[in-house]
Amino acid sequence: MVEIINSSFIPKSEFSSKNDNDQKRGSGVNVFFLIALVIFLSTVIGSVWVWTWKESLISSNRQSKENFAENRENYGIETIKKFSDLNTRIDVGKKLLSNHYNVLPILVFLEKHTQSNIILNEFSLEEMEDKIFIKSSGIAPTLEDLYLQSRSYLENKNIEDFILSNISRNNDKLVVFNLEFTVDKKNLTQREFIN
Repeated sequence: MVEIINSSFIPKSEFSSKNDNDQKRGSGVNVFFLIALVIFLSTVIGSVWVWTWKESLISSNRQSKENFAENRENYGIETIKKFSDLNTRIDVGKKLLSNHYNVLPILVFLEKHTQSNIILNEFSLEEMEDKIFIKSSGIAPTLEDLYLQSRSYLENKNIEDFILSNISRNNDKLVVFNLEFTVDKKNLTQREFIN
């Protein structure tokens, strides 16, 4: 009888180890392929987004140019110059009004509250930062009249730093005096000052 020998030209142990190595290599290639695919797709999506954004900007720019051309026809250069000049005048007017103050309430107050027998002369106003400095000289018949007059002025809470000075008698026996006081500019509205 003939004996059959089971032999193979391919060793079994080596064959199985080579299959394991091939599977390991194949799985490594798949990971790199996935990473490359993600990068490729993100690049494509980003490129499409940039192209779409660029087209929308071009369209928006075209629309703005058309609107500008329409408005240029509606408003000529002369009209724009007139508006610019008007704006300059308004700014200058605002600046002047912010620095303006009205001294009429002071004059009205002195007219109403100066006794008929007191004479004020050599009246002067001087501007000092946020206050008005008023200086005057005057004549009164007696010291009592001058005292009553000064009390009348001091009843107004808007008069500050009230000073009577150089009180003397002249040749006609009348009382001569100098008067000084200050008023805050913010109180120079007619209603505020007189009340």
